[in-house]
Amino acid sequence: MRSPESKKALFDISTPKSPLDMNAAISAIVDQIWDRYDDDNSGELDRDETRDFVKDTFGDIGKTPE
Repeated sequence: MRSPESKKALFDISTPKSPLDMNAAISAIVDQIWDRYDDDNSGELDRDETRDFVKDTFGDIGKTPE
């Protein structure tokens, strides 16, 4: 399981201003996801790495506030 520090914002880019900027932004996001979740540097997300990504991204969906 990841440390609480890994709960920082998943994406760190500015708003794209053109389609080329959008493609660069998407590439940067994918690189950030891989850097953060591909723990074994295999170039693929295995089951556990994917689970961590999904939990961090969608973990609170469907939960009611306490």
